[in-house]
Amino acid sequence: MGFQRLKKAGDCTSYRVANSILEKFGQDYQSPLLAWKGAVEEESQKEIALVKQINAIKATEGQLTSPLKLQLDALQKQLQELQNEMFPGYSFTSDNVDIKFLVRQMTQSHQHKDHHMYHLLAYKNRISGNHQANDAPIGDPNKIPYTTFLPSKEDNDVLANEFIILVGRVWAKYIPALAWFAEFLPEHIDHPYMQEIKRKTEKVGVAMGN
Repeated sequence: MGFQRLKKAGDCTSYRVANSILEKFGQDYQSPLLAWKGAVEEESQKEIALVKQINAIKATEGQLTSPLKLQLDALQKQLQELQNEMFPGYSFTSDNVDIKFLVRQMTQSHQHKDHHMYHLLAYKNRISGNHQANDAPIGDPNKIPYTTFLPSKEDNDVLANEFIILVGRVWAKYIPALAWFAEFLPEHIDHPYMQEIKRKTEKVGVAMGN
């Protein structure tokens, strides 16, 4: 009804034309995700092929001649370069989207409506894990002691030092007498991936459904 009245007044297009424009906006919206998928598959195949060649040479242990050693070194260097340049991968995140429409005049057939939808997004990884070994597990979960997963003294010391910075920021912000703390506190807590985290995250809306 609203589209009809506004169209007659020359204030908007018809409902059909508006839907057509929205559909054009959504065309090929998944193309970046498909490109990510293609890059991961293509480079993974290259990585698998190199690993097979390296393992085949390593299987001749005790019979490695100088040419084979040179070939092994070259393949390992090529694998490392490939892993450094490979697409970093992507992950999915989802959440519920709940929208409630309230009617102005409620009747038996014209009630409030609750729409419960599900939104799925794909995010390009800013930090790559391609350099991690993926050919064998690093341990037997049935034999690893549970203490391996508990924080060590060094972990607790690092956490305490980071809390000093975080608590200091809160004090400097909300306690006027301690505002002078701010100029002595680092702007960021240092970590190995600071340059990667500075980059804007690339994301693609995958789907939304009821």
